[in-house]
Amino acid sequence: MAPAGLHSWTDDDIGNVAAWGIRSFAPEELRSSTRPVLDQLAATGCSRVAVHFDVDTADSDEVRLGLGAEPAGLTGGQVRLIVADIDGGPTARRRGNGGPTA
Repeated sequence: MAPAGLHSWTDDDIGNVAAWGIRSFAPEELRSSTRPVLDQLAATGCSRVAVHFDVDTADSDEVRLGLGAEPAGLTGGQVRLIVADIDGGPTARRRGNGGPTA
């Protein structure tokens, strides 16, 4: 598990991330490169990945979903790049990310 795009925390969220021993990624960490997520996935040795984005990871300046305004999240384009790079598709190769096993 590697939560990506988290930027609106409640008190119990922070404690759970630490207790579970997982690494989360703020939008700022993924705007210029998806490498942090790809490196984390590669470190797990996983062969399959399920991708899920909570609605509050979306940038509410671009689109409002569900729970209200959460500005400064991931844009639709950034979400598409993350998914494409995890998949190892042409976007990943163009950007030099190479997919989760590179």
